[in-house]
Amino acid sequence: MELLADTLEKAPGLLQLDIDLGYMASPRIAQWAEQGVYIIARPWPQVGPLFTKPAFTLDFAEMQVTCPGAQTVPMVLGKPAQFPAAACDACALRGQCTKAARGQGRSLNIRTDEPFQHKLRTKMKTQRGRAALRKRTAVEHTIAHQLTHQGRRAAIQACAKTS
Repeated sequence: MELLADTLEKAPGLLQLDIDLGYMASPRIAQWAEQGVYIIARPWPQVGPLFTKPAFTLDFAEMQVTCPGAQTVPMVLGKPAQFPAAACDACALRGQCTKAARGQGRSLNIRTDEPFQHKLRTKMKTQRGRAALRKRTAVEHTIAHQLTHQGRRAAIQACAKTS
């Protein structure tokens, strides 16, 4: 990642960056996004039989999170948001929200780059965001095909240097 970062920071006018999930853990990605670089990437997946993060309302201005049952707790980046056990025990949505034992509330993991992840999730819902991700699909399929047939040591053809 450091070599990529050094190269990109030296390049004049970085406008767009297509990246894989493997690079999402780097804090530089969120920094570049704040500097106006258009990041094309899928956010960390949110799947499961219970309410996932998109079912919660994340308020970054007030730094609080509200669950589908309308309980609000403080949000700290990089730390889990913990909902009170008493509220979860009495909630009609408990079975859809948590498998925690009675007397324990739901927790929601909040990443340090959660505002950036939230923007990516929002972008995926727009027409432009979906179109950008569709372009990535062809590239990802080509890479997967090469890995399947040539393994991790795929042959690279040299191109003539143009400048």
